[in-house]
Amino acid sequence: MMQRSVTLIAVVTIMLLAILSISLSSSALGRVVEQQLGPDDSSWEHIGPDGVRVNDISVASDDNAFVIAAIEGDVHLAKTTNGGATWMYMENSPTNLLAVQFDPVLPTSMYVGNDSQTFRSSDGGESWGRQLSEGTDTSDFWIKSDDRQHVLVATTDLLARPYGVYLNQQYGWGSWTRTFAGKSLTLAGDPNDASHVYVGTHDSGSVNRSTNGGSNWSLVSPSGAWVEEVRDLEIDWAGNIFAATNDGLWRKTGSHWTQLSGLPSADITDLAIGLSVNPGIVYAGTAAHGVFISNDSGNTWSTFNTGLSNLDITRLEIGKSVLYAGTASNGVWKIALPGSATATPTPTETSAGIAHYLPLILKAWQRPTPMSTPTITPTPTRTPTSPSATDTPTITPTSPVTNTPTATPTQESDSGIYGVVTYKSTPVSNVIVSLVREEEGDETVIATATTNDDGEYLFNDTPTLQPGQRYFVRFGPNQSNSRYLMIWFGPYVSTYTAGESTHGSDFDIEDVRPVLPSNNATSALPLTFIWDWRSYPADTYGFRLFDLTTFDNWTTGDIGHVDSFVLKDLPSGVSFGTAYGWNPMVYNGDDAFGIPYYYRNITFSETSTANSYTRPAFAPSSNLILKGKSQMRK
Repeated sequence: MMQRSVTLIAVVTIMLLAILSISLSSSALGRVVEQQLGPDDSSWEHIGPDGVRVNDISVASDDNAFVIAAIEGDVHLAKTTNGGATWMYMENSPTNLLAVQFDPVLPTSMYVGNDSQTFRSSDGGESWGRQLSEGTDTSDFWIKSDDRQHVLVATTDLLARPYGVYLNQQYGWGSWTRTFAGKSLTLAGDPNDASHVYVGTHDSGSVNRSTNGGSNWSLVSPSGAWVEEVRDLEIDWAGNIFAATNDGLWRKTGSHWTQLSGLPSADITDLAIGLSVNPGIVYAGTAAHGVFISNDSGNTWSTFNTGLSNLDITRLEIGKSVLYAGTASNGVWKIALPGSATATPTPTETSAGIAHYLPLILKAWQRPTPMSTPTITPTPTRTPTSPSATDTPTITPTSPVTNTPTATPTQESDSGIYGVVTYKSTPVSNVIVSLVREEEGDETVIATATTNDDGEYLFNDTPTLQPGQRYFVRFGPNQSNSRYLMIWFGPYVSTYTAGESTHGSDFDIEDVRPVLPSNNATSALPLTFIWDWRSYPADTYGFRLFDLTTFDNWTTGDIGHVDSFVLKDLPSGVSFGTAYGWNPMVYNGDDAFGIPYYYRNITFSETSTANSYTRPAFAPSSNLILKGKSQMRK
């Protein structure tokens, strides 16, 4: 969807061609017509960054104002959350970026690639993890619309890794498989079928299609010598394929390819098609003549350049109601789409479209009673604790746990139960953790410790465990720092003799936040719940739903390294028209898991098919005043 290099045209030539373009003769398949403006005769607006070449743009799926841009050179990722009123460079991001892509649903998750590898951030660009390793000259990304774990990366130049298309089915983590061998410039999905994806190549340019999400490919462009490079591909609702090439704009209808005329240049750099506002309108960017618009699938074209002073277009990207254009020397421009309600996006100060959260206050600090019957999924694991709705953190409620902590131990001796606490993988100091002893379902805090500058804690002088007893380390309850989890339960220590040195648990207290649906939403089933996961491949997650009055609780348990869950049917005991709380759970190993700081409210609306739902035959936990950790196990 982006072109690596664009031919530079002399200023005199640009002016001459612009004049000539108005009088080009019409043809059977295209002609240039009088200038067409956007809504209310709106014009392009330069929004910055100033004086830079833009290699790629991505717009958040739910927010016209949240845009990221890849800038040419040793420059970090550029980001605006207010439609270009202000920009910031993400100092922790890679540089020399060539391609950028938001997750299609979760705007805090984004992918970028440069001339050596690809990266992913799951926290809005604050931190980045390497994915497809060194030797990849990244040109484009594609994420399957109905399976966001399914990611394709297109690469071009032969470096340490062969060029082509690479497939990963774990959000970019883990291994990648090369499924297409060819210098791949652009990837495009079919809006009519989530499994259909196309790749365009250069050096003997071609278009190839996959009908299984990129696992296998077949040629769909003319065989033999056709064009030198396919720079961008777009597919409309009618199934027409548009290809921007070095030899003009082509359209495939059925099995037939046609070279479209009516554009003043064969040097087409990028395309965009509106799929929501005025579906089917096609926009074409050129290397010297700006932007053109077609309302009839490319048969006729209008110039679309009012207010656009830089006509060397490198990239086009459509938001909900705004068209963005990247240019070769003067940053990003925007214009309201024809037919959209407003000419400019509404500024917002939120960086990722994440609105408001309610701090999660646990009613008590022990683990809840396990459900005696299956949970939402057929393979339940553990039931999380219960919240109490509030707008701001409150004082810690009285806990049924027996608290008899000793004084905070020093770390002069290396005997005892020890571990390290981190935040986003960095050791964190002055964090209080507790050593809890469990016996016959009762839990007693026997000591507390505070982490040192290296994030280390140590419980020395720890008594020997007697038969039927076991220890675990607990962080929280936290009600003062929204960056951290509300509470974390470490794994069990089942055997311990006084004087031993035993590893208790190393854990990270970074929070996990709900993203969609928005707080206080009312929605019908099936409904997808999405959270902003942490950047640890070893983490796994679960989903839970709870009654805001009784604190009865339903949970999936551990469902794997995912950031979403689809609720298809209401559990027994859950009613339409009643508000419930929901949030994710984060697990790390068999016995260790955490509860997020925030939760959201959801009300399920009954539809005409509600009576046909097959509801699970299980009941919620009867008591969320919470029991012991042992009762959380499978």
